[in-house]
Amino acid sequence: MKFGIIFETHKIPEWYEHYLDYKRLKKLIKANKKAVKAGTRRKLNGLYRVTKKFVVYRADLFDHSKSE
Repeated sequence: MKFGIIFETHKIPEWYEHYLDYKRLKKLIKANKKAVKAGTRRKLNGLYRVTKKFVVYRADLFDHSKSE
């Protein structure tokens, strides 16, 4: 069974609004890979984090003062 299906079935209803939209994230990653291959976008190296609104930030492992 695929992760996306398992993930959907294990979500807790009370927390549903706080979960990341996995299908949307997967589409975003595929689109980014395609753009990198086409040369219209550069590949991101390092660690990044994605907010619930799909804003991408470079992850700073030592700065804990950042919040969404």
